[in-house]
Amino acid sequence: FPHFSELPAELRDMIWEYALPVGPIGPLLFLYKPDSWSSRRIRESEADMDDYDFAKMFFDPIEISVPLFFVNRQARNIARRWMDEHGVRVRYYPDTQSLVTVCLFHKAVDTLYVPLNNWDDFLGECYSLREEVPRGDCFNIRSGVTRVAIPMDVLEKDEGALIKIVRLWTLVTKIFIVANECPEAVFAGGAERNVQPRWEL
Repeated sequence: FPHFSELPAELRDMIWEYALPVGPIGPLLFLYKPDSWSSRRIRESEADMDDYDFAKMFFDPIEISVPLFFVNRQARNIARRWMDEHGVRVRYYPDTQSLVTVCLFHKAVDTLYVPLNNWDDFLGECYSLREEVPRGDCFNIRSGVTRVAIPMDVLEKDEGALIKIVRLWTLVTKIFIVANECPEAVFAGGAERNVQPRWEL
């Protein structure tokens, strides 16, 4: 409303805070990217890759809508605090000259989702990694992926899917069977710069 700027700063901050997204974020489902997990790409990655670099290389980020960030400086400061608390980052895509607020893969809580149309690709890359022992074991430790999700269709196609995941991905502690359809990645600008819509368990 036109007199908003005349309100006391404390009251304006309170209103901005009410406009923030509600509830915690995640755990999130990150879509499997074919060829990202190939032995060639693992070889090209640095041995001391940190979690941030790992997330950038192997997963598309998930868009987390934070409209408040784009309102004005005061609102942006409020949004920034919330984003810092929830691990939301800002990415700039030069091809579209756009800023997107996103979450990167967090290996402690997030889940790798393998859709039916990529199931064979996923198995192929896993087998390739396991053949390059100890590199396959090294990758398991570095990636830290402990949660994998597959759709019901995978079980209908491959009755041994669960056993294969456990044998090939030795750090897995949880396997989720997902009934809902997965969202499609959103093109945000430039090759290999897709953004995945928000999808949570």
